[in-house]
Amino acid sequence: MHKPHHSGPPVDPDELRRLGFERRDIGLKVIAKWVVGFFIFGAVSIIIAAITFQVLVPDGISRKPDFERRRVPPEPRLQDNVTAKLDMFEMRHNENELLQSYGWVDKERGIIRIPIDQAIDMAAQGVRPTSSGVAPNPDQERKPASAQPPSRTGDGQ
Repeated sequence: MHKPHHSGPPVDPDELRRLGFERRDIGLKVIAKWVVGFFIFGAVSIIIAAITFQVLVPDGISRKPDFERRRVPPEPRLQDNVTAKLDMFEMRHNENELLQSYGWVDKERGIIRIPIDQAIDMAAQGVRPTSSGVAPNPDQERKPASAQPPSRTGDGQ
C-alpha cells in the first residue's frame, strides 16, 4: 500500500485521539439507521398533516376539484378569456361594417354615414358632404369654378 505524502512534521495518532479526532470511519449500520429514520419521520409528518387538515377544514367547504364546483362570483364579473375574445371579434366586425357602409346617423336632421375611404378622399380634396350634395369646405379659399375638385356625381361638375 502506498502511504500518502505528508508535508510538515509527523503526526502522532495518540496525539490526535487525545485532541478528540476519530480514527475510524462511520459504519454502514449507522447510515442505514439514519435513512430508515428519515423515511419514518417523513411518513409520520404526512400522516399528522393529513389528520390536522381533516380536523381544521370546515365541513361546509366542498372538497370537489375546482372544475366541478364553479361558484358564480359577485358582480361585476370579468369575462373568461374565450368569451372576451369572441366579444372583441364581434365588436370589431360590427365597427368595421359601420366604417365601410352607408347609413343614417340622424334621419330627422339629414345626417348620413358614408364609408371611411370615401370620407378620407373627400377630405383630402377639400370637399364635404351636405344634405343638398357636395359643397366646398368653408375653411378653404374660394377657387374659380374650373379649379374646384370634380363632384362625385360622375358628370364632371
